[in-house]
Amino acid sequence: MTSLVIWSQEAHFSPEYTSAAEARVFVGSQLNAHELTYMSDNVELAVSELVSNVLVHAHSAVSVTLEELPFCVRLTVHNGSSAPSMVKTARPTDEGGRGLLIVDRCTADWGIDTATNGDKSVWALFEMQPPTYQSWAHPTNSAPSIRQRTNVEDRTLAEIPPQSRRTQP
Repeated sequence: MTSLVIWSQEAHFSPEYTSAAEARVFVGSQLNAHELTYMSDNVELAVSELVSNVLVHAHSAVSVTLEELPFCVRLTVHNGSSAPSMVKTARPTDEGGRGLLIVDRCTADWGIDTATNGDKSVWALFEMQPPTYQSWAHPTNSAPSIRQRTNVEDRTLAEIPPQSRRTQP
């Protein structure tokens, strides 16, 4: 099954402790550029957790892909580790182990894909809000009004010089 990708951006990060923060900046800037800032909090939280998991457990470089599909945004975090994926349940006294629970709570859906060579990708889907009536019925970049096009503020037809008036055939 193929999906219709509206736009897609990818970034690569080294296995450094700053990569989670850099990934948050990357997805935030992409969402801002595509006027999807309302989902920034959830996508930035999810990418931070997923990149942190790669850094802590796989100790490898990571790539982050952000794509807009017709009704959602898909985040994919890929690492080159062939270690098997493990989803664990944290005990109340554990300091960590809740990253995928957080991802589960802030996404519409998520999952883990493993390639034949063992490389893993964790993907997450974020639902898009339908456009409001105001945004599609009354766009901000609409055509200029008759007043703006003709530059006639409060003048009557009699005050407009004849060469400016259009006559009906």
